[in-house]
Amino acid sequence: YSVGGVVSSATFAPFFDGTDVIVPLYAIARALYLQPVVTGLETVFEPQIGALDVRPDGRRTIVTLHAATALRYVKVSETPERLAVTFSGTGSALAPNRRVGGGVDEVDVAVSGSVRNPSSTVTIVAPKGARHLIAAAASPYEFSVAFAPPGVALDPNAPAPVSAPVALAPPVTP
Repeated sequence: YSVGGVVSSATFAPFFDGTDVIVPLYAIARALYLQPVVTGLETVFEPQIGALDVRPDGRRTIVTLHAATALRYVKVSETPERLAVTFSGTGSALAPNRRVGGGVDEVDVAVSGSVRNPSSTVTIVAPKGARHLIAAAASPYEFSVAFAPPGVALDPNAPAPVSAPVALAPPVTP
């Protein structure tokens, strides 16, 4: 099966039993960014941040996180080129540290809490001088932030800033 372009294998192929379809539960759970975690005599399906997309958009770079549940966040720290947010109720399947390149240098992920009450803190670092804007996400299961170098508009609907003052001709008087 494939989720967001990532191909994985299930423990067995789905099959019919009369009119019922038998499918591997854990494979479906993981495809939906739910991590089965065995705790004692039970299995808890922990919601995960399961995918990270970094894509260029003109001179901006858009970072989008995808999760199993609606992403509620609190800003932990913020500077123009660095943003750290904590997502409550969500673990993470992402690597703890990854170098990205382009308009973003690195993304760090730290998971804390318990299986029943996880939280993930994601820190995104862009090159010195960059700025960021938390963007409207396409879904409540996504979190998006745009990074751009100085002089580039972060809001896609805003006009790009003028790099030098524009000299206007004096008004003509009749």
